[in-house]
Amino acid sequence: MSNARNRIYVFLLLCFLPQLLYGFGKNKVQYKNFDWYYLQSEHFDVYFYDGGEKLAEFAADVAETSYVQIRRTLKWEIRERLVIIVYNSHSDWKQTNVVSATFSEATKGITELAKNRIVVKFEGDYALFRHAIHHELVHGVMNDFLYDGSLQALIASEAYRPPRWFSEGLAEFLAVGWSTETDMVIRDAVINNYMPDLASLDYRLAYQGGASVFRYIASTYGRDEITEMVHLLKGKVRFEKVLRSGLGVGTNHFTHSWHRHLHREYWPEITRRKEPGEIARRMTSHQESRNYLNVSPTISPDGELIAFIADQKGYQNIYLMSAASGRVLKTLVKGARSENFEEFHALRPGMSFSPDSRRLAFPAKSGARDAIYVLDIQSGKTDKFELKLDGAYTASWSPDGERIAFIGNLRENSGIYLLDLSDGSLEALTDDIFSDDHPSWSPDGRQIAFASAREDYLDERLVPPDFRMSQFDYENRDIYVIDVETGMIQRITSTPGKEDHPIFTPDGTSLAFVSDRNGISNIYLHHLESGIEYPLTDIISGIYQINWDRRARKLVFTTFYEGGYDIYLLSYPLKMSALEPTPTVYMEAMQGETLPAYDRNWQPS
Repeated sequence: MSNARNRIYVFLLLCFLPQLLYGFGKNKVQYKNFDWYYLQSEHFDVYFYDGGEKLAEFAADVAETSYVQIRRTLKWEIRERLVIIVYNSHSDWKQTNVVSATFSEATKGITELAKNRIVVKFEGDYALFRHAIHHELVHGVMNDFLYDGSLQALIASEAYRPPRWFSEGLAEFLAVGWSTETDMVIRDAVINNYMPDLASLDYRLAYQGGASVFRYIASTYGRDEITEMVHLLKGKVRFEKVLRSGLGVGTNHFTHSWHRHLHREYWPEITRRKEPGEIARRMTSHQESRNYLNVSPTISPDGELIAFIADQKGYQNIYLMSAASGRVLKTLVKGARSENFEEFHALRPGMSFSPDSRRLAFPAKSGARDAIYVLDIQSGKTDKFELKLDGAYTASWSPDGERIAFIGNLRENSGIYLLDLSDGSLEALTDDIFSDDHPSWSPDGRQIAFASAREDYLDERLVPPDFRMSQFDYENRDIYVIDVETGMIQRITSTPGKEDHPIFTPDGTSLAFVSDRNGISNIYLHHLESGIEYPLTDIISGIYQINWDRRARKLVFTTFYEGGYDIYLLSYPLKMSALEPTPTVYMEAMQGETLPAYDRNWQPS
């Protein structure tokens, strides 16, 4: 596909002039000028700016491959070339003039209808980047199909706009198919009895619930029925008529059948696994707080304090709680009130206490770029370390207190950086195209464990000059350890599952991490010398963002349960017995193999 593609690079003088905007928060502030270029593939014009050429090439490859799947499913050829605009970072993406609205980190891409242009951002994770491109491309093709690809045509016509769950669910189903994350959300909704009916799906679970609807249609009626339903929408038919004409049932009957199917799939899980409250103590309650996110828990080395991020009344704040009582002691930082703490990267969090438990390190969006902040817990004084990077995530304080490891993004690269607290200097520990995440120091400070989608590329010198990320398995994430002095990398896990959030045991002989290899993210323990590993938990919801004190007496984690994210505390995790989690129905269907959301070997005809 790529060899047959003629790429045309054209320099465009599209300078977005910075503007001084009064106030902060909802206003869109523009910090820099962008000199735009574009490349052309068979069906797309992909725009990029300095440092974004490799990302644009990846976007073009993925868009062409995704378009083959979308075209086959929808049976529709786009009538005009689609424009895809690529930003190198979230901070740059927030400055876009393609749309006037502002968007949070939760939004990974947008498709505006006026000119049917797709805008996406890169945040260091190629799997999420591909997901966003594929998802938004479904919207772009649907806009071309239903509304001739323009807002004017939509206004001038009497075209019927499908329900939100239909649009977003179709985009998710075609972009992802199914995943352990989507499975977690739907499983939780079913076993906790809040799965909406079809008529209410627009207001809750439009994305995952909509994908569940299309998964059910494909498995029960066949994928061709999805195509027929889409084409019935073109006939300006109300959705009730679409269901009756396409599937032969009405909305109520369909909801009943779909829910019954979900009950049969998920209800058996209740007796097979533990609820999070059966193995750990609940430290937050999103129901009582009337919020959604309680994430990024980090426990102080002395085991006394827990810092975490929570959303309250539209703002994200950093809180401090007692590990003994669970009582919130104070609000450490209020987010989105100033340029310094605009966003805390709550969807990719990582805070860290200093070895003496007196200070807290965390990354945050600060104006045009991200910065690393060090906060004195007692006085509230903060030190800001400015970074010449596109993004910064997941901080981890070294045992000697002198350095902070974190993930930094620069152009198409995402790697581990070391911040020297004495002079603010940076050292790139890994500096290649592969996505790295969640660094964690060994007790002696000689090694850092991390998660990465690099397979066996343990030395950047082994990466061939003609390497194309679009042809690599960037979806599979494993655990690695790097020697801080030599830079030598060792691969620890090699499974079809997604491994993440590694932490060393206090004696440095083992690693705990989370893995979704049975279909649900659980905690596993890996002995470094013997290679023996086994699961410590088998819960019905996913475990994420694990962290323990220096003696591993208390482990905190985040889980999604009863419709929101909460923090739990697990006592003496290393005394837990080895378990044998049974696979979920979804994983049983996969038969232990990783099924990609799309076939990257498809070629445009």
